[in-house]
Amino acid sequence: MIKEKYRKLLKYSAQLVLILSTTAQFLIAQNDLEYFNFNPISKTEFEEAYVNQFNAEFTTILEDSSKLKRAFKLLDSTYNDEEKELAKDELINPRDLTTFRGYYPEQDAMLFFIQDYHYEKACFILPQANEMFANARFYGSYGVMSKDGIWIGFKRNNCDNFLQMELCKVTKSAIIPLYFFDFKKIDINGYEEENEIPTIFWARKNTVYISAYKYEDMEKVNQYYSLEFGY
Repeated sequence: MIKEKYRKLLKYSAQLVLILSTTAQFLIAQNDLEYFNFNPISKTEFEEAYVNQFNAEFTTILEDSSKLKRAFKLLDSTYNDEEKELAKDELINPRDLTTFRGYYPEQDAMLFFIQDYHYEKACFILPQANEMFANARFYGSYGVMSKDGIWIGFKRNNCDNFLQMELCKVTKSAIIPLYFFDFKKIDINGYEEENEIPTIFWARKNTVYISAYKYEDMEKVNQYYSLEFGY
């Protein structure tokens, strides 16, 4: 059953394992106009930043359950051929690929995850709840929203798990794709241990902090990094 098969992938607080050098890196976005800086930071900086983190507030409970029912009904008409094929392979309905992840009051947006073969797609339902926005899919794995409505999501590919990132802007009236980043020097993977501080969070309006592991002499060593975006 897909819920068991992808149980680890659906853990929202899953950890990242990054295999890379600790030297600062400067990366260019796919459109060659934007960039982000990737730098190692200390554990102290990581922990202190979380106290005043810049994540958007959200809730997983909706008092009006009819909104959730309408959203699922709308999504029923938007599943693409790839999603239908995955559901067919798993002997389930496309809706069984979909989970409600939360509601963001400031953006008045509902977030759903739709399971893909190797990662989760993010789908946002806005107040007007029209099919145009419900059709849109974004990277969802390890995703987090900033107070400014910037969503960052990740994608994993097969066994390589190269880190691919996508940013989009979510408002009450639109979802605006921003940038894609394909960073093949990072290997991403999940693990089941629990942390008091999430693996990924917005430290500032244009900066994401990540906790990770680096392998040294076959042992895991805690590592912390900042991703500062030039948007």
